[in-house]
Amino acid sequence: MDAQSVANVLYAIAKASADSTHTEALLRLLPGLATRIPFVTSRMKAQEVANAIWAVAKLAINGSESEVLLGLLPALAGTIPEVISEMNAQAVANVIWATGQLSGDESRMVDELHAMLPSLVARAEVLLPAATPQEIANTCWGLALSHYHDAGYLQAVIQRVAEEAGQWKPRGAEMDLPSLLCALARLEASQHEDLLGVVAQKLSPMLAAMNSWGLCALAWSYQELDLNDDHLAFRQTLDEELSRRGLSERDVDSSRLGPERWRRDGR
Repeated sequence: MDAQSVANVLYAIAKASADSTHTEALLRLLPGLATRIPFVTSRMKAQEVANAIWAVAKLAINGSESEVLLGLLPALAGTIPEVISEMNAQAVANVIWATGQLSGDESRMVDELHAMLPSLVARAEVLLPAATPQEIANTCWGLALSHYHDAGYLQAVIQRVAEEAGQWKPRGAEMDLPSLLCALARLEASQHEDLLGVVAQKLSPMLAAMNSWGLCALAWSYQELDLNDDHLAFRQTLDEELSRRGLSERDVDSSRLGPERWRRDGR
């Protein structure tokens, strides 16, 4: 198998891993892929490297984490310096998101990926004008899970989103703004007052239809970020919707862990 084929198969396994009826059979392919990856990473293109790293994280989220999977990371991380200049915003977002998802693992194999964050964030900032809302949200969420605070990048994100979020499509805003705001709260970002106002105005009409994690994440984020109580009316509306759904303070507090962990805990 060539580099593209290896990356594509790994990506396909990860995409299908959410379906438990196929996971066991697909995972049998991983040992063979693991032995092949060190021989092909030097020929992987930027998107293939990003997809492979994303796939390792996705499989871990879906309960397939193993030493075989983590053993793929050093070779993949070692390729990043060679391809980072070719990475687009989606590729960078996928790698940073994956780094965050894997940051809870104590293996030193993950450390090699984490060491790439300064270069990845610098690339993300260059590509920020072209990044989609989802790419921005995924990048920030990965940074939050990695406990990696880059003040320059975060301020650039806050400024862009405050200027443009009012024009975001409703579905994208409903999905991406709670994740983004929760990430900023976890990272203790500053100078976010204008952004809080824009988000409140944009999402107020959407709260009744919003998924429960997003609703809880918004409530938690405003508790953390609205220190001057400038958005009490919006926070009251959030509380009313939380009460209507029977969501508790514990649900709100644990939303900061992210949608995957929140849902795994049975909500």
